[in-house]
Amino acid sequence: MRFIDEPAERVESQLRDEEVKVKREPYNPRSRSLLSDFVGFLRTPDPGSTVTLFEDDDGRVRYYTVERPDPEVEKLRERLDELGRREPGPPEDDRLKRIEDRLERMAELEARVAKLPELEERVGRIQVLEEKVAAVDRLPALEEQVARIGPLEEKVAAVDKLPALEAKVTQLSRLDEKVAQIDNLRGRLERLERR
Repeated sequence: MRFIDEPAERVESQLRDEEVKVKREPYNPRSRSLLSDFVGFLRTPDPGSTVTLFEDDDGRVRYYTVERPDPEVEKLRERLDELGRREPGPPEDDRLKRIEDRLERMAELEARVAKLPELEERVGRIQVLEEKVAAVDRLPALEEQVARIGPLEEKVAAVDKLPALEAKVTQLSRLDEKVAQIDNLRGRLERLERR
């Protein structure tokens, strides 16, 4: 039976007709566990197994996984049903209690394993958030650099004015020379007038 790129509704209907339990999940490439996908992907669904269809926004199956019931768990359940039909005695009560405890622990473990893809997705989101937090942590240093730009621009503008100021200083030097010459000529003129 072909599942990939088929409408999820049709695949679900076919699987239910074959007494396969079906779960449908939205397709999220970041939440995929390659190991669990590989193991689940190689399986062909049998009656009594559970198939999870991961469908895209168009309702087409992108990939799927198959979970088969654990044979030991099934045997224990059958045995438990059988024991439930009999009238238990005191030693049977203890044994029945132990079996029930084991089944309960196994159910808890199965529930934890079922949450694995969700946990992997959360870890992926945590990594993305850590990168964003690192970028936010760099913000004060960047803001400090931006704050230094204003004074640097003022200094650059002052440096740009340097050639004009140097030209004025050169003109002042020439004026000083001319003033000195005028003072010298005035002194001569005064001496000549006294004679």
